[in-house]
Amino acid sequence: MLDELSAALGKHGHFDAAFERFAAETGAGTVSENHGRRFVQSFVTLMQAKLLLAAAAGPGSRAVAEGFCATRLSGGWGAVFGASDAPMDHGAILARAWNQD
Repeated sequence: MLDELSAALGKHGHFDAAFERFAAETGAGTVSENHGRRFVQSFVTLMQAKLLLAAAAGPGSRAVAEGFCATRLSGGWGAVFGASDAPMDHGAILARAWNQD
């Protein structure tokens, strides 16, 4: 699990920080059900970010990956697009939506 996620280390600062938090939790031992749910949610979000970062070949897909990391992994509010003040290249994201680069 950590080996798969670690392939994206160094590609985005928010990913790296979230990965470190997640990796520290993997050795915590037995946890409550609600903590387990948060743990799985963290894993899924990190995996989504890893896949987006791996597929970021053009400027639009890179902007999408960076926006996802900035809004989903920063630890602050912003789990939905448009609800965060994180800086993003909105123009590249919209161009990708229309052109699929």
